[in-house]
Amino acid sequence: MMRSVNLMNFLIPMLHALVRRMSPEMKRTGFGAVSGSRGTYNTMYVFDFGRKVKTNYQVAWPAQQMPVSYFPEGTPWSLSLGKVLNSEKIKVTLTRLSDNKVWNFSKKQADGAFYVNNDGYGQKGCIIFNPKNIGHCKSGDKFIVKVSGVGKEISYSVNFF
Repeated sequence: MMRSVNLMNFLIPMLHALVRRMSPEMKRTGFGAVSGSRGTYNTMYVFDFGRKVKTNYQVAWPAQQMPVSYFPEGTPWSLSLGKVLNSEKIKVTLTRLSDNKVWNFSKKQADGAFYVNNDGYGQKGCIIFNPKNIGHCKSGDKFIVKVSGVGKEISYSVNFF
């Protein structure tokens, strides 16, 4: 018997770790690694809120200038806005400029996975979307991301190199 699996159940923990690492409130971090007969293990401390941020910063993944080597195929996209968002109102449009392929995301309909996280992992108001059948991003690929339903519409480009 095959069970239906929600892709976001796997992606959310991965994004929680990523969003923590990119949090503007993090002032300090720590790294550790050990190698032995059972393999190599590493860890990163990311639960620091030592920096008091007066302004909410928009933090996007992938970044606007993005090395393809840091963005493997299947990696979710995200935009953290630092404020609680109403997932019912949000619409995201992702356009690949080379072929004008468009992916649309909202709570009602999504061309892939879509989730809005207000849990406070890193910044609140993290919009997570994972385009279906996007394939591997290549050097030279350019995308436009447009987000509405968050106050003033947000638009930015992502250039892979």
